[in-house]
Amino acid sequence: MRFKWSVKSYTAIWLYMLFIITFIWTNYIPRLPIFSYSEGENDNSYELRRRVGSPHKSGRKIHENGAFPWEDFVCRWSVPKMMESSLHMNVFIRDVEPTPSVHHIFLLDTGCLDALPNRHLCALESYALLHPESEVWMLVTVDALDDSDGLLSTLVRSYGNIRLAALDLNLLFLDTPLAGFYTTHELLESRYINVQMSDMARVALVWRYGGFYSDNDVIALSSISDLSNAIAFENNRSIANALFHFEAKHEFLVAVMNYMPAHFAPGEWTSIGPQATTAAALEICNERSALPYFDDVPSLCRDVTLLPEKIFYPLPWTYFKKLFETSLAGSFQEAYPNTRALHFTGSSSDRVAVDVVESPTSVYVQAATHRCPDVFSTATRRSRFF
Repeated sequence: MRFKWSVKSYTAIWLYMLFIITFIWTNYIPRLPIFSYSEGENDNSYELRRRVGSPHKSGRKIHENGAFPWEDFVCRWSVPKMMESSLHMNVFIRDVEPTPSVHHIFLLDTGCLDALPNRHLCALESYALLHPESEVWMLVTVDALDDSDGLLSTLVRSYGNIRLAALDLNLLFLDTPLAGFYTTHELLESRYINVQMSDMARVALVWRYGGFYSDNDVIALSSISDLSNAIAFENNRSIANALFHFEAKHEFLVAVMNYMPAHFAPGEWTSIGPQATTAAALEICNERSALPYFDDVPSLCRDVTLLPEKIFYPLPWTYFKKLFETSLAGSFQEAYPNTRALHFTGSSSDRVAVDVVESPTSVYVQAATHRCPDVFSTATRRSRFF
């Protein structure tokens, strides 16, 4: 029987080819540069000459006129919207800085989002709730955030310790070991530039001011104010960089920043993230390959405390869905009584919606209910998913 071609057949073939092309483009073709480059004479940074218009169309740029236009790279795939309800912010370092001698907690978003997701806001509220004596900073790479539902401004009014600010990477990296590296051609064209710029920014931030850094895919469960110069294992071989505390100018952070330019790999997600913090820990501990690891108690290298993974990462990241299910509801607190924060690996869990009606007793829903009550109640009035 002879096959008869039809419009549906041609359409199916074209759709299949489009899928294949999109898959290859997304996973194997490096992003095209927005600028052409001419290499500097004395270092590995680049002088930029605009070739095409930048997709970044925020109402105002954060960087100063004449300074390196980092937004054209970090924000090149986002188009922040300027609305009447947008909450405009001061620029960090230039206009506002952390109060000296006060405990600081820093959260950071380098995704150029014009509206913070509810889970980011939950992280912010959980730290503000548990640490009334601390300044809790949310730093973002846009100059304004959407506040159309009033939730963000409500949090700022309800918690007097929340601080919002726009982050100028030029000012942040100035006079740090990363000052030249963050403008290099290789980094700027990395497909993981937002993640890798975040890896750099968090270390520079704590190096400047001292304090505690936390990712946004976290709910704080108990106070971290007593931690000093502390970072946690993710497993028995690796030191994670999602949560840590260090004093300003600490040698561990210097070791991390010195590692980054020499070992950066544009195609490796973790090359200047956990690989860098693990390498710094090996240096501080004077070890070549294996770190001093104990399942239930911290390790101490000089003045750096290496916390067991249960403190921040009670479950391997591949098991993050269990935090959203009811299977752990009755046993989590008993199994992990000393866990300070719930890290649910946003890179994997961002697209997983938690049904609060079907999973009201899940570890995640219970933590959100008690640790970010304003965000959780507002979000779940609009939707059963959080």
